Amino acid sequence: MLQTNNSASASKDDYPGRVYFIRHGESTSNERNIFAGVLDVDLTAFGRLQARRAGADIKKKGIKFDAVYVSHMRRARQTCEIALAESQAMKSPDIPVEIDHRISEKSFGIFAGRNLNLLRLALGYEGFEEMLHSHNEAPPAGEKIAQVYGRAASFYDERIVPHLQRGETVLVVCHQYVLEPLALYLSDLPPTSPQTNFQETY
Repeated sequence: MLQTNNSASASKDDYPGRVYFIRHGESTSNERNIFAGVLDVDLTAFGRLQARRAGADIKKKGIKFDAVYVSHMRRARQTCEIALAESQAMKSPDIPVEIDHRISEKSFGIFAGRNLNLLRLALGYEGFEEMLHSHNEAPPAGEKIAQVYGRAASFYDERIVPHLQRGETVLVVCHQYVLEPLALYLSDLPPTSPQTNFQETY
């Protein structure tokens, strides 16, 4: 769950700071095998355990954060709260956890709340993958990957880079379909590049 980008060695930047990313733990929509996207769902008991494990990993590594950013969605905020409580990793108790809507999950439009397996059957495997992973396709009323790429890149440049320039350590807690295009951006790749799926969870 805990991933790091040391910007001193990343292709995108050459700054002395470091940023860590956590994808939220298992949500109730993951457990039910349905699309969540912009639906605001909670963590499951297992998701809370995953968040505690992420916090324990942070503590074991001795990481301390100068800033923390999180999606406004409950599953991300719950993950953040649990991980920070477990790790006690804030450099100061006065540091606020800042919410940024640009790192909220991709909108799956009319697919939100629908069963993944039933949609695969309805669309066919290729149609399903094209709708979800192609840069030029999107579920009806949903977002294209390029749109998420744009808002994630804007967030990173405006909020994270200033911390990295000062040599600070930052935590970002968000979602799979934000982290995937952001990984492309940090690798100096366009949103049209093939994405690496961290997990088959929506």
